[in-house]
Amino acid sequence: IKNMKGTVIIVSHDRYFLDVVANRIWSIEDKKLIDHSGNYTSYMKAREHKRKTQQREYEKQQKKIEQVETHIKELSSWSQKAHAQSTKQEGVKEFYRVKAKRMDAQVKSKRKRLEKELEKTKVERVKEEYSVEFSIQASKKIGKRFLEVKQLRKEFNNRILFENVNFTI
Repeated sequence: IKNMKGTVIIVSHDRYFLDVVANRIWSIEDKKLIDHSGNYTSYMKAREHKRKTQQREYEKQQKKIEQVETHIKELSSWSQKAHAQSTKQEGVKEFYRVKAKRMDAQVKSKRKRLEKELEKTKVERVKEEYSVEFSIQASKKIGKRFLEVKQLRKEFNNRILFENVNFTI
């Protein structure tokens, strides 16, 4: 297959086979077709690198959001105190009212800036991978044997894939 002229599309779960034969990997991830030049091992390394990078970027983004939100809460708290002060003392009322308005404007500005930044550069959380597991429960035997295999062995390029396999259908 590897020396064949032309294109062959192979669907396989045999990693060794894909490493030996494939020079381009297509995979469907998160409802998107991913195209990777190289064998299966290089694809898996690139995929893992991308996932780790995305996770780091997501954590960095979350930390920044937390810092900005903390700063916004502080400004809001100061603003509320300034609003409260502006109603208490007649002589310095105007000073506190102006100060409160400035802090309100800062809070609004910070929120807007955070929203715009998230719109532009939002990094999604890395989706958890899941494994598929299933078991087939045999019911009681009905009828005769359809197929019986004993001492089955499979080899590929002088590499034993499996041997001494027995099963009955």
